[in-house]
Amino acid sequence: MNKIFTKNIKVRDSVLNLLLETSNKIILPKYKSLKDTDIKTKSNSNDLVTIADELAEQFLSNRLKKIIDNSLVIGEEAVFKDESILNKLNDNKPIWIIDPIDGTSNFVSGDDKFYIIIALVINNVTIMGWIHNPINSSTIWSSRGEGTWLDDNRLKIISKDKNLNNNKAAIYHKSLIDQKHKFDYIRYNGSAAHEYVSLVKNQIQISCFSRLLPWDHAAGILIHQEAGGYSALLDNSKYKPNCDRKNGILSAPNLEIWESVRSLMSL
Repeated sequence: MNKIFTKNIKVRDSVLNLLLETSNKIILPKYKSLKDTDIKTKSNSNDLVTIADELAEQFLSNRLKKIIDNSLVIGEEAVFKDESILNKLNDNKPIWIIDPIDGTSNFVSGDDKFYIIIALVINNVTIMGWIHNPINSSTIWSSRGEGTWLDDNRLKIISKDKNLNNNKAAIYHKSLIDQKHKFDYIRYNGSAAHEYVSLVKNQIQISCFSRLLPWDHAAGILIHQEAGGYSALLDNSKYKPNCDRKNGILSAPNLEIWESVRSLMSL
C-alpha cells in the first residue's frame, strides 16, 4: 500500500490486518456451514445472532483494546445483553464501535451481503471507520479529513442531477417509502454496510434509515462524508454516535439533492 495516509497509520494497518484475521479465522469457516444450534433469535424471529457473530465480537473486542491503550468497546451483541453499555458513548476515552457481522440474516441464508463494521470514536466524533467485505477481502475505510479509500484507491461520490428519478435509492424510512415512485428505487438488502458501500461506489445515490444504532452508522456516515457525500439527521443536524436512536438519517450526493429528498417527507 503506497503512502496515501499519514495520520494514525499504525491504527489503520492494525485494524485492516485484524479484519482479515477475523474473517479468515472465525467468520468464513462458518459461512454456509452453520448448524441449527449455531443460530439464535434476539428481539424477534427476524433478529438473528450466530455463533460467528459472538465469537467474532469477542475476538475483535480483545484485540482492539490492545491497539489503543485504555480504549473501550461497544459491540452489538454485548449491548443486546446489557444496554447500559451504550452509556460508554458519553465517555471521553477512545471508543471502538463494532458490528461483527452486519447482515446476519444474509449470512445465515447464504447471501454474500454481510460485512464487518468498525468505527473509532473520540468525544462522540467518529475519527476513523472501516467496512470489510469478508467474501472478497476488501475494506473501505476513512479517516476524518483524509478521504475514503477502497484499499489504496480513493473513492469519490459523483453528484447526480437533481431529477430524483435518475437517482437510485435504498430506503428504510416509512415516510420516504411512501414516495418510492419518485426514485429509481432498489429492494431491501438487509445490511446498512452494503448501502454505505454502494453509496461510495456510486452504485446508489440516496439512502434513508429510521433507526440509528451506532454500530450500523458511525463508520458508514464518516465514509460517505469523506467521499464527498452529504449525510445529516432529518432535522439537518450533524450525526453523532450517541444521537437519538429514533431519529432518521438521510444520505445524498450533495446538499441540493438531500434537501429535495427531505422535502418529500412529512414527519
